[in-house]
Amino acid sequence: MKRNILAVLAMLGLVVAGCGENASPPGELANFSEFDFVNASSRRLLVVVHPIGSSVVVEAGARANLLIVDGTSTTFPAPSDAITCISVYDNASRQLVYQQSPVVDDAWSEVRSAVKVAHYTLELSEDDLSSVELPNLCGR
Repeated sequence: MKRNILAVLAMLGLVVAGCGENASPPGELANFSEFDFVNASSRRLLVVVHPIGSSVVVEAGARANLLIVDGTSTTFPAPSDAITCISVYDNASRQLVYQQSPVVDDAWSEVRSAVKVAHYTLELSEDDLSSVELPNLCGR
């Protein structure tokens, strides 16, 4: 009996948790945003995304998905909504070669699809990467 009561309370908690001012109406899918990184340089780069602290190594000429964030039925999270800072390191030397802190939406290209997805891409070329070590404004 106690187990059944706990199960009902847990389900009620899930229903209530999804009913905020930003929740999508019942039966309507929420929008979401994908954040990608394109390495148009000749180096292998280590990309660190804050505040979540995830990191990915991106080969020269490759693309990598950094993050997917849920929105609402009427909004798409922008880069500055989801990411507080992005740090890019030369993977071989571990030298910080690029950083956005705070994240600047205009530096990311945006493409919206018809299926409730906004794709944001940060593309860096060799010219965007610093040849001198930058001060780290994000932490590591």
